[in-house]
Amino acid sequence: MQRIIISDTADIRQFIQSEVSSKSNEFVSKIYVLLEFAEKKKDKVVFLALKNEEEVFGAGLFSTDKRKILGFSYSTIYIYGYSFFDYNSLLL
Repeated sequence: MQRIIISDTADIRQFIQSEVSSKSNEFVSKIYVLLEFAEKKKDKVVFLALKNEEEVFGAGLFSTDKRKILGFSYSTIYIYGYSFFDYNSLLL
């Protein structure tokens, strides 16, 4: 199993385009739409995927953020879009 972690939007776009053209993965094409939205808003995103034998079987687009609670700083990663969509299908 191969783990794919990409944080550059151009590289994410290239990976998604190669997967859609080769396997027509519906969930990967939906993530592509979210990526376009993130680029327009200039949001920082991370793409995570699991690939086995040339087939992507899990992928997601995530936001990253630094937060602070009671004086402690920490980094977070969460599904991109959870705060502005009423329904966010998890494609993991």
